[in-house]
Amino acid sequence: MLSRFLFLVAGAAAVGLIGYVSAPRHEPAARAPATAPDPRVAELAARLDQIAPRLERIERVAERLDSVDHMGERLDRIDAWLTEVASRPGAPVGEPPAATVPIETLRLRAKALSTDASRRADAIEAWGAVAERATDTDQKAEALFEQAEAYGKLEDWKHAADSFRKVVETAGLGSERGRTAAYRLGWCEAWSGDNAAAYRSFRQLLDTPGLPKSVEAAARLQTASFASATGDVATARREYERLVSDYSDDGLEHYRKIAKAASDCLGELR
Repeated sequence: MLSRFLFLVAGAAAVGLIGYVSAPRHEPAARAPATAPDPRVAELAARLDQIAPRLERIERVAERLDSVDHMGERLDRIDAWLTEVASRPGAPVGEPPAATVPIETLRLRAKALSTDASRRADAIEAWGAVAERATDTDQKAEALFEQAEAYGKLEDWKHAADSFRKVVETAGLGSERGRTAAYRLGWCEAWSGDNAAAYRSFRQLLDTPGLPKSVEAAARLQTASFASATGDVATARREYERLVSDYSDDGLEHYRKIAKAASDCLGELR
């Protein structure tokens, strides 16, 4: 059975299906062209270091912001906050409470920590702070997704699953981020040793109306796989047969490969 799982994982990666390790991170539909870093970044970072030396320098992640169109607005807010903190009578030098830090600054710090492999635990905590302070659904879902990613890089599958589950609850399966989180949730549950939970997650994803073709095919393949793993041979056979029927003659090669993988697994059931 383990060999079958490994085969399906390798097959999914080979045909470009979404998966925990190989799937791309959620990206916005449109990305503004790269521009030169705003000259204020270095100046604000120096002021940030003076007031809160333990916070990450914001220029480390300035180029990684997912929308440079909003860079000026974020820098304005950080500038205003630094000015306000510095003006407090007798304000001590040191890291201010997270509740007083603008969420833009918390998010920048979390992004910086996520790039440092030696500080995964700090990144997890930082994204948790962003999620708690988030004022809208997209902001909260992003923070929880990145937190789950950080747990996954530590191979802490249980906590990764918990965070991915919260992403699904927050963003919903109608969103790209929610669907990707649901798929990764299934694998985290499997790697935690709970094949039944993995089956339920893939089944829930598969039953979502209006899935993109690539997600539907991947979800059906894993639903069949984990149905088999939990002893539900009838469901496994039905889903594998559906894949063979739908994709054997598809015009795109990677869908024909899905059908071939399903056919091979179907043969093992007989």
